Amino acid sequence: MTAESSPRRTHDEPATHQNTWGKGSTGDVLELREDALGTVISVLAKPRASKTRVLGAEHGALEVALAAPPVDGAANEELVCALADHFGIPKRRVMLVAGETSRHKRVRLEGLAATDVVAKAPRRR
Repeated sequence: MTAESSPRRTHDEPATHQNTWGKGSTGDVLELREDALGTVISVLAKPRASKTRVLGAEHGALEVALAAPPVDGAANEELVCALADHFGIPKRRVMLVAGETSRHKRVRLEGLAATDVVAKAPRRR
């Protein structure tokens, strides 16, 4: 390829890497995407649980049980708090990217590399 025909990334386009990480003993996989701002993960929210906790990877998404009901954004707020606490980052660095009204969501963990997310993601038992 010549220098003229090679594709170039502009500074406005963040570099992205799509990965599948965290293959556990039961075959659970957490799918995530690392970009210039952090790591975007798929999350399956389970509202109205007995208590809020991060359960582990299942079918490519991180399952999170939420004690809050899915009313007026209460479950989304609790999800942000739960993920911030679990990954040890401030709430302002956890951003809902997609799925505001769905149980299936994409969440950006700003400032965390994919390897950090995988290391802190719990394994299903």
